[in-house]
Amino acid sequence: MGLVPQLAEFTRVVVYDRAGYGESAPRPEPRTARQCAMELAELLEAGSLAQEKLILLGHSFGGLIVRLLAELRPQRVAGLILLDPILIGEWWPPTPASRRRWRRGVTAARLMAAFAATGLLRPLLGRGGGVESVRHPRLKQLLGEIAKMPAWTWPLVRRHWSQPGSFRTVARYFASLETSCEDGARWAPLGDLPLTVISGAHLTPELQAEHQHCAALSSRGRHLVAPRGGHWVHLDAPELVLDVVRQHAEAAC
Repeated sequence: MGLVPQLAEFTRVVVYDRAGYGESAPRPEPRTARQCAMELAELLEAGSLAQEKLILLGHSFGGLIVRLLAELRPQRVAGLILLDPILIGEWWPPTPASRRRWRRGVTAARLMAAFAATGLLRPLLGRGGGVESVRHPRLKQLLGEIAKMPAWTWPLVRRHWSQPGSFRTVARYFASLETSCEDGARWAPLGDLPLTVISGAHLTPELQAEHQHCAALSSRGRHLVAPRGGHWVHLDAPELVLDVVRQHAEAAC
């Protein structure tokens, strides 16, 4: 979200809230990546986007969603940019360790929903407010990332992530994560679709190998590594993301 004003200087930008997040109401279907891709496909058929080919940018789990959308609606996609996409191999095939992480993720999201319901989370969701005093590692990490975002986004973050429903949605995504990763592990070829996969600088070469494999799904795929930072590439290396989007936009003209 923080890059939207800069992106809008040279291309049209459309941002949406997935079901259960932000201003979008929850949906009853399981929160698998393929279900989210089908919902996004429905959205793209509506309004002013119905006749346009689009460059899709997805971060983390969103990277899997847009990759699956490119399989479902290849005629609608002019390019793909995946920012440190979810590592399928960390979750599928499942192992005792991944199952433990999976259970912790569901539990943590449900606990955060209960915490948000008390109203105590809202004061922390500002410019990293209270980060140093927070002991829970996941909450501390979340607040640290929020602190990197531009000031105009903080009221939006505070409003949405102080709502219990946002964390209940996270729990639903975790509950369907193995199904999503099993689906994502099929690695369908993407032909000659322009594709850029950017790994976070924190990943080891062994973990980057999966992103390299993903980039190889297209004959026009390439793999880049961010010069610094971690998983939130668009916050840690925004100039790289802007440059890649600009290259895709120019190539699509």
